[in-house]
Amino acid sequence: MTDAPTSRLQLATVCVLQFPLGLPDCQAAEAVRCRIDFKYALAMELDDPGFHHSVLADFRDRRRPRRPSS
Repeated sequence: MTDAPTSRLQLATVCVLQFPLGLPDCQAAEAVRCRIDFKYALAMELDDPGFHHSVLADFRDRRRPRRPSS
């Protein structure tokens, strides 16, 4: 795994890929590290180490609209 920034487009693509496959974040991050089809879809080098699964949850949390507080 790396601390290098992952683009928002790559993270959005992982979210799109994981949904129809029913993958939880841990398995989706593992697929990014190990599956050539995921690496191809993300335009990653084959030896790219991927990212920690918590990055996906953080990404989705930032994309959700905030509810106004009462």
